Amino acid sequence: SIRDISKLEIYLNGKLKKLYNDMKSLFLDTNESKDFESFLGFLFNILTLLPYKKGLFDFKIADVENIRNLISEIKKQFVEKYCNPPYSDKIIEGYKKDNPFKIHQKLIRKILVRSFPLRRPNIFTLNYDLMFEKAMDKMGIVYVDGFVGTSERIFKPESFNFDFYYPATTTEGKVNRLERVIHLYKLHGSIDWIKVQSTPFNIMGIVKKSPEVLKKDEFLDLLVYPSPIKEGETIGFPYSEVFRR
Repeated sequence: SIRDISKLEIYLNGKLKKLYNDMKSLFLDTNESKDFESFLGFLFNILTLLPYKKGLFDFKIADVENIRNLISEIKKQFVEKYCNPPYSDKIIEGYKKDNPFKIHQKLIRKILVRSFPLRRPNIFTLNYDLMFEKAMDKMGIVYVDGFVGTSERIFKPESFNFDFYYPATTTEGKVNRLERVIHLYKLHGSIDWIKVQSTPFNIMGIVKKSPEVLKKDEFLDLLVYPSPIKEGETIGFPYSEVFRR
């Protein structure tokens, strides 16, 4: 169970393995809650205290850099184990099945059965995976996810205000509103969101990378992980821009 830290398997070597075991033992001995979210918060608290409380911890290897590396490794293995990144063997094999997206497609079809004058339907998800995107691509549905561009997808949250129209068949200058359009809001990020250097054309410094070329660890810094600090992260950049829409 992901909620029980005592059952979470993290594969480490050397100093990080000893540090992880020490920290987990300390956590299990001193906390009533044993879930993963609390443990990650426990590590973040230690990371915050270490520079100011020398001698507070007995572990010689519990320095800021090692704690930071441990948190990063736990995040990476959390994604590998529970989020099925697109480069994983499990996801690659899953995509080969007849229709691994049928549940998502069933939900999408129900969402699209709406009266025409209504606003575009919104899907809000806390999941990092690409199941909704894959499902809508296979259904030929246009979705707005906050990114613009083709060869390079750049994060521009104002794109949630865009709409789609096409010329009518008459010569009266009328336009028709494109049907089958959905707004997709990923409130905790996505495994294909990558942080890059800001430029005048990409002020936010975030791009969406094709799963086929996505590398391990590229997306770790942008995800909102299950920890007590997630509330603060969701009201920070770039998620504050998503919530504003």
